[in-house]
Amino acid sequence: MVVGPDGLFTWARYGTLSPHDPGETSMSETDGSTDPYRTPDAPGAITPGGYPPLAGPDGYAGADPADRPAAVGRLRQVMLAGAVAAVLQGGYAVVVVDDLLAVSAPDLEQVAADAGLDAGRFNELAGSVTIGVVILSTLVAAGLWLLFARLFDRGSARGPGTVLGGINGASLLVGLLAPTDLLEWVLTAVSAALVVAGLVLLWRPTTTAWFRAAAAARARPWG
Repeated sequence: MVVGPDGLFTWARYGTLSPHDPGETSMSETDGSTDPYRTPDAPGAITPGGYPPLAGPDGYAGADPADRPAAVGRLRQVMLAGAVAAVLQGGYAVVVVDDLLAVSAPDLEQVAADAGLDAGRFNELAGSVTIGVVILSTLVAAGLWLLFARLFDRGSARGPGTVLGGINGASLLVGLLAPTDLLEWVLTAVSAALVVAGLVLLWRPTTTAWFRAAAAARARPWG
């Protein structure tokens, strides 16, 4: 039998022509969980640092999305519903913007008179600006609901989400006390209920354990 340079190197390193010791079990005889030549994404693989790889892009250690607690799945549904509620509130505000301006018309006319402006054109400008502000605030609100839905789904940003959720919930509760029509009150109440439900789900024991596991996986050293 002719042994090439690679074979001599293997023999010098391992004392045998195979990188596996004759007494060891080869990868073909096991699931490969301890084999150094196993690819990092293979089941049971070990990374160079000796830790199992993260399963998927969500950063949750050792599990796929199906292994998330049920509370995390419900939290995502609540966040998506919150985005829809924000869009509905914004759409309703755009529809009734003329009524809102009519209430404040005397004040606007007085401002226009003091500034030497035409009251009609000033009211039109005020209406356009108001609609623009409503649309922008609606997009920001819905975007934040969706953004934090994604972040929570990855097991991160629970602190900032709690702070913003508390601020949003407080403002919605204040809005419930203000005089308004029934539909606007219902939309505000629904949004407030979604905020409360999201905060409760965010701090359930199972959710807390899952967030901690995800944070530990992100902070884990590799190699």
